[in-house]
Amino acid sequence: MVRAQRIARGGTAALAALTLVVSVAGPSLERAAADDAIRQQPYAQQFDLKGLHEKGYNGEGVTIAYIEAAPDTSSPELRGASIEVRKPCDMNTTPSLTAHSNMVASILVNQEWGWAPKAKLVNYTALLKGAKPSDDCRKAGDLIMHQIHRALNDGVDIINLSVGIGDALAPEHWLRSESDARVLERAAALGVPVVASAGNTGKRVVSGQSFGQYNTVVGVGSTSLKGVRSSFSTVGPHLVVSAPGEQLTKRDPDSQGRLTVINRAAKGTSVSAPMVTGLLALGMQRWPDATANQLLQSLVKTANNGGRGWTEQHGWGLIDVTKFLNTDPSSFEDVNPLWNKKDIDATSKEEHQQITQKSMAEYQDGLVDPVVVEYDESYVYRGVDDSIARQNPDRSELGTSPRYRK
Repeated sequence: MVRAQRIARGGTAALAALTLVVSVAGPSLERAAADDAIRQQPYAQQFDLKGLHEKGYNGEGVTIAYIEAAPDTSSPELRGASIEVRKPCDMNTTPSLTAHSNMVASILVNQEWGWAPKAKLVNYTALLKGAKPSDDCRKAGDLIMHQIHRALNDGVDIINLSVGIGDALAPEHWLRSESDARVLERAAALGVPVVASAGNTGKRVVSGQSFGQYNTVVGVGSTSLKGVRSSFSTVGPHLVVSAPGEQLTKRDPDSQGRLTVINRAAKGTSVSAPMVTGLLALGMQRWPDATANQLLQSLVKTANNGGRGWTEQHGWGLIDVTKFLNTDPSSFEDVNPLWNKKDIDATSKEEHQQITQKSMAEYQDGLVDPVVVEYDESYVYRGVDDSIARQNPDRSELGTSPRYRK
């Protein structure tokens, strides 16, 4: 089903370690009552989100998936938002993971300062470091890649990843294998943009840090409200655009684990990524007939980098909300503009399976072994390998690939 049809049905009327930098003690921290909501954010004023919402640009009809720990939907910042939590199994999280998830969700759908307050937000809960899984979690498909597949199975419109590759519970779960790259290929093939935080090392990215290292994924760096690159923002060929990631107000846990500490100096590329995701949601609502590739073309072509073009420090530049929403993406080529990212780290000994147009064509033509797309409910093997077909009889139609008819 094409994205425009999904939106039409919904209605258009209307870095290793989590990439959010840890709170800093000092005068920026204060206590708050559990029901005392955070009412404003500087970025919302800078981009005049209230004015956009009053004009009807609010994300209605768009479904956003974000993959990490589950949020606390009773949080004051999430009141009135349409949020669904889909856990693959029972797992207990930590207050810090919950606070991080709440912040990402709030940036997306908070009713006052969220980018897309009328969008539907779905949390696909993944097993991250610090979580305590039940015994059945390993069998349920609890990892980040599994949740991306589940989101795609459900037909979401955009996927946000405010987690780093190293945030998975154990190193063997990091996205470095063929099966992990295939899920991001699948997203691109379905026209579902994936937006990922760039990381908070402040250095050049290396293999195994950010999901943004994959072709087709929008890697997002952090800037100040004035557009100056944040000193902590990871740089490199994975960067696509930048968005504010400083001077945010966040609800953190107190010594008893209750989310009562108001931190007015929160920062990180974790909060930059959902700003880009939210902007894409507004673009999908504004231009429902545009393809995902055309929206991504518009995103990079309307970003502001002072005329310098792409750089490793800012990508194509700081998002330009007004220009993006006022530029008809149908004039752009229906081709993903994120192909051919440079080698992340040519000296790395870690294996890195990059997404290429050739590998995505193999997926689309049904020539990939179903083992590496285990959670892809739509995939059918159409190659000519009898052994693969025998091992996957319910997911194989031998020799039916369109490639053989060309």
